[in-house]
Amino acid sequence: MCSKIKFEPMKRIFYTIFGWLMIIAAAQAQGNKQDFEGIITYRLIIEAKNPMLNTRNLQAMFGDTMRLYLKENNYKMAFTGTYAREILYTGDENKHYITLGPIDSLVWRYCNEHASSAIYTSSTENAGYIMDYKCNSYAIQTDWGLTTYYYSPQLKLDPKKYKQHIFNYFNVYVQYAQAPYLKYVYSGPSFKLTLVAVDIQKQQIERTAFHAKWSPVSTADNITK
Repeated sequence: MCSKIKFEPMKRIFYTIFGWLMIIAAAQAQGNKQDFEGIITYRLIIEAKNPMLNTRNLQAMFGDTMRLYLKENNYKMAFTGTYAREILYTGDENKHYITLGPIDSLVWRYCNEHASSAIYTSSTENAGYIMDYKCNSYAIQTDWGLTTYYYSPQLKLDPKKYKQHIFNYFNVYVQYAQAPYLKYVYSGPSFKLTLVAVDIQKQQIERTAFHAKWSPVSTADNITK
């Protein structure tokens, strides 16, 4: 009987500590599942496939670096080229705002419809490593070309936040991968574009970073094909 009296308090202490450890572990696991917020910097490589295009000119137009800013249901792609400047996506509006050229012309488009027709999708596990992240891949073949995303399950994106982003089948990719891409390869009839992550910064970004700088002058219908 004495041993039982001594054991009961110890058992309660053990269960209390165990319970707190489980709560902490659950909180950490939940934290690990939070959406990625921050900046991913990519090396950009573009190659002409059409004899009418010049690889050196294309590289100058797009630049050699792209930075992807992610927060909630918004993203911004900032380029260093002479023509491609910035693509801003605002999730609440489901719109792209696109800044082009040296005169900072701004056009926009809704992202609620496809500009191409999907033919098939495919996926590969253990597709390689990018910045020490073990990656899988997901590919979408359309009548425009083949787009392959490489992603790490360690980084998270909530597919619900991009379910309306139908343009370029981005919602299909996010629904499957639930992660930002660390490598992006588009191969079409005219050119091949490759983005490879070289730096990943998890940090808070102000919402004002996702505001269009001025009113667009036209829609982007004329540049989507």
